[in-house]
Amino acid sequence: MGQAARDLPQRHHQQAVHQRRSEDGLPTIRVRFSPADCRNSPQLRQRVNSPKAERREINVRPRDEYEALQQAGKLQATDEWKDRYEIRAGAEGTISQALQA
Repeated sequence: MGQAARDLPQRHHQQAVHQRRSEDGLPTIRVRFSPADCRNSPQLRQRVNSPKAERREINVRPRDEYEALQQAGKLQATDEWKDRYEIRAGAEGTISQALQA
């Protein structure tokens, strides 16, 4: 896990790191920061979903999965990939129309 994932903007370090599973059963890592470090942060409300939260928690993917997704995103942004996908999307649309008829 990189330094940015371990630090709050004010340079407070995480309190706990836990291996978890997402709702889909995929491995994730939950990072929890200390309530004492987060409670008085003016940015806390912007960074948490719960109005009662006193600490920041983030879920991240394992590094190898994160890097694979980043690489796939870069590949999907290329014109070559978009051209190939356009062919697939056209074929899927044709099949869908045939099934609905």
